Amino acid sequence: MDITPNTPHANDANPNSSPMESLSPLIASYVCTEDAYKIPTDGSGRPLPSFETYDLENYIGPAAVIVNTDVVQEDLTLYSGLKWELIKGASLDGLVGMTVVANLVVWSR
Repeated sequence: MDITPNTPHANDANPNSSPMESLSPLIASYVCTEDAYKIPTDGSGRPLPSFETYDLENYIGPAAVIVNTDVVQEDLTLYSGLKWELIKGASLDGLVGMTVVANLVVWSR
């Protein structure tokens, strides 16, 4: 596999970036016991790409997703109500806990 040296582009934020044409996709498998990803390698330890290069000529980009704004607004309303209930419950639990501890301190004297 031929590796071309990095050539910085005028508009790149990262001068070490490589042109997309020189990159290859890798296959990775998550290994729970190691909490890491395993990438297959060849005999010399270099990663094995799943393809030589990305198919850039036939790439049409990610599919557009239609978002229903009514559902989003309904979910935001439900979320706000749930958040308020959680804050209220935590505050009341804290108040009850503080009262119990204060009574224990007073009665232990």
